[in-house]
Amino acid sequence: MFAKLKGVVDTIEVNHIILDVNGVGYLVHCSGKTLSQAQQGSDISLFIETHVREDQIVLFGFMTKQEKECFLEVTTVKGIGPKITLQVLNQITPDQLCVAINMKDRAIFKGVSGIGPKTIDRMFAELKDRAFVNNFEKYFPEGTSDSSEEGEQSIRGDAISVLINLGINKSEAFTLVSDIISKFPEYNLNEIIKAALSKVAVR
Repeated sequence: MFAKLKGVVDTIEVNHIILDVNGVGYLVHCSGKTLSQAQQGSDISLFIETHVREDQIVLFGFMTKQEKECFLEVTTVKGIGPKITLQVLNQITPDQLCVAINMKDRAIFKGVSGIGPKTIDRMFAELKDRAFVNNFEKYFPEGTSDSSEEGEQSIRGDAISVLINLGINKSEAFTLVSDIISKFPEYNLNEIIKAALSKVAVR
């Protein structure tokens, strides 16, 4: 129904905002990360997911397409509804969730209310083969190329940078990436990251 709304933040509550769009106030449920970027009285543009129920229309808003995509994927998992998904997004970014699913990292969900071990395992099982989880490249810097030595250095640097951002220390990231490139020089950025994360996961 609604794909995007742009307006002025009228009110900020614990789990939603009221967005004034040309005099009409829309109640939009948001994750904590999106709420933290909203400022009362300021303009904001949100990607919207609309849930239509028998008695009401519920709007969910996101600052980025990545967060909306993450929301849509997680809500497909049996037993995980929109409210629990927002709880997940309060603490975990989309890229962190992708890594957690690939590495089966249950610890990252500690403190997320409404989601237990069985639900987490179901999420891992149902989402592990989704393009959303495996297409790491959308989180990486654009413009890389592996067609030359300069391109290889660029990919090496990008891969190391991404691993560091995901919590791997600099020296380990450098070692992992260098080892993978030496063994598989044909790997693109996406393949390098996935191989590095696999090595970390089995330790």
